[in-house]
Amino acid sequence: MKVLDWMGRNILVPCDSVAVWERVATYVDFVDGVSFDAWKRTLKVRKDDEVFEIDISDLITDKIEVVSDGYKGEV
Repeated sequence: MKVLDWMGRNILVPCDSVAVWERVATYVDFVDGVSFDAWKRTLKVRKDDEVFEIDISDLITDKIEVVSDGYKGEV
């Protein structure tokens, strides 16, 4: 799964990152971009021109994990 953070930075989310991507895969199999909304506890996932808002509130834990390495300028 290709993941690019829209803001070009790592996305740190307090959750089980494996379970997050399993949740995302139920909506879309390939991801162009992702951002995390801490207030809503949702991931906004972009594929082509569509944006999916995926609720991960039940996956939130006290452990911080990187769910997207972000886009660091690689081609």
